[in-house]
Amino acid sequence: MYYNLSSFGSKVKQIRKKLSLTQSDVSKSTHISENTLCRIELGQVLPKHDTLDLLSAVLHTDLNTLLLEHRIDNYKNFREIEKQIWNTIELRDYKELNVVAKHLTELLDTNMNEYYSIRCRQLLLYVEGVIIRNTDHDYSLAIDRLITALKLSICDYEVDNYETYKYKAFDLLLLMNVAVNILATNKDKGYHILLFCYNFYNEHIPNAHLGLYEKICVNLSSLSYDLGLYKDALEYSSAGIEYCQKHRIYNFIGVLYIVKGACEQILGKETAFKTLLAGKHFLELADQHETLRDVVIQCKALYDIDL
Repeated sequence: MYYNLSSFGSKVKQIRKKLSLTQSDVSKSTHISENTLCRIELGQVLPKHDTLDLLSAVLHTDLNTLLLEHRIDNYKNFREIEKQIWNTIELRDYKELNVVAKHLTELLDTNMNEYYSIRCRQLLLYVEGVIIRNTDHDYSLAIDRLITALKLSICDYEVDNYETYKYKAFDLLLLMNVAVNILATNKDKGYHILLFCYNFYNEHIPNAHLGLYEKICVNLSSLSYDLGLYKDALEYSSAGIEYCQKHRIYNFIGVLYIVKGACEQILGKETAFKTLLAGKHFLELADQHETLRDVVIQCKALYDIDL
């Protein structure tokens, strides 16, 4: 059984404050430590039923029932569909992505709590944006889908004021994709949004599990390369590679090695060919054959290198 503990904890905190009680007051009445109360309100722990019974008496609310209202019934199905989405996008199989999106739509028709429903709708809008961008090349419409998704979690969101908001991991993923679409018409603006995503992640989101950091590094290093900022591109690709190696993530490491190798080639570093070969190796392991084909062609055309 899975629960949205963050939402549940926020509700418990809201109830406590409405009664004008401090965590210390509740702790003294229930003999539950303030540290435990704090962790419950932050959504860091699934409380035992006995604990909820004690808290219920003081907060005048049946917290066991409240917890059930935050239950995620289809969590496993959602995670499986989410995993299929990431894998399909990485393989650039947009026909199959349409099929997976239909599965997500079917999941939305099942009984779920409000938080979970919003999360599914955001993911569906994200997928639609990816499909529109890569099959229809309608960047404006793709941005509209992504902004709609952002507004589901950040009210009155405006992309022109993107620096003023606080983002959770998935929100930052959406903003990164807004930047990718903006690149089609305004590389400078897209670059600054990607740089913001990179810095925001490093400062505020150390433990995301969306493949987010390596995606930001791929996009930012690739764009820096296109803009002729080779030392910056080398820095971002190297940071992404280090992160992937540390966390044993291999879906994006091939592209990062290719960007790094290209920068090394331009900057005259002797390690360039070895780095490019490593990129080729990881692309083969990840079955990213379409990307590999493009890389081989570009290496020959730009650097007269046969991979």
